[in-house]
Order: sequence, then C-alpha cells, then structure tokens
Amino acid sequence: MPAIPKFVVLSEQLRGQMFELKQDEITIGRSDERTICLKDPTVSTLHCKVTRNGDKVMIADAGSTNGTKVNGAPLTEERELQNGDIVRIGAFELLYDSEDKTMTMSIQKTQTGIDINAASTTQTIKSVANSGFTERKQGSGLSNKLMIIIVVLLALIFLAILGLFVKSFMDSQNSNAFIPAQEAPATRIV
Repeated sequence: MPAIPKFVVLSEQLRGQMFELKQDEITIGRSDERTICLKDPTVSTLHCKVTRNGDKVMIADAGSTNGTKVNGAPLTEERELQNGDIVRIGAFELLYDSEDKTMTMSIQKTQTGIDINAASTTQTIKSVANSGFTERKQGSGLSNKLMIIIVVLLALIFLAILGLFVKSFMDSQNSNAFIPAQEAPATRIV
C-alpha cells in the first residue's frame, strides 16, 4: 500500500507541522473553511487546490493574490507534484513528501536555506520535526494579553507605592521646617 502523501511546513511559522493529503480534493487558504488553513495575510482566502487521482497529486493556483510557486517557478497551470517539490504559498514553504523512494529530488536548496539534496526526504522530515520549533498554539494571544495586563497592574501598584513614599517624605520635610528653634539658655559670667 502506498504511503499517504503530505506537506511538511519548512517556514518558521508552523515549522515541522505535517498535513496529510488524504482527500481527493484539498483546498489551501487563509479561511477556516479550507482543508489546510494557513493563517497569514500573504495567503489568499482560497489560495490553491490539490487534487488526488490515483497515485498522481496535482496542484493548481486558485487565482491567489501572491500566486503559488513550485520549486521557485510560478504556477500558471495545473501541475503534478513530485516527491521533494517545494511549494510556496504566500509566506509558507511546504515540502511535498510522497515517500516514494524511487523519485529523485530536483531542488538543492529552499528559500529558507534548508538543503534537502544532502539527505533523503524522510531524514529531512525528521530533522525538521526535531528542530525544536513547536506549533504556535491558538490561545497564545490570550495569554499574551493577560501577561500585558499583569505587567501594567504591577507598574501601577509600584507607582502608587512610590507616590505614597514621596508624599510621606515631603510631609516629614515640611513638618521639620516649622519647628521653632529653641533658644539657648543664657549663661551668666560671674
């Protein structure tokens, strides 16, 4: 049984994430309605389509604003993907992996600088997956906002305490200024 073809994200954002191409038609775009959703302003709402027909996997641009590229060449018509092809969708570079070891790689270096000619596709996928980059979580925006709120509150508390300290210092300085000086007792010289 042939392996399920997949895209592996090479770009920093989502690096190492894999998208298996199981359906006969896969849509890729920025919209949540797409089979593969790539949330980035450089990706069109419907950017491109991938279709499977037996062992062949075809890709076609869907009239996207920034276009789709395969191995650095703009995609002007539907094209069959080959194992090791690098597909550029907006700011994302995706490695096409069909795990068919009889195919050879035609690209030596991607735009992100990853040399995929030096290792097999499987080794490249393992090294990308083990590179230490993790998927950005959907809820990370909420935790960032919470952290900002906490920092602002701590700054306000610090300023309030500092204000109280300065006020008490100023009050103590002012109260010392109004203490009348004591007269020295007169001494008689006999």
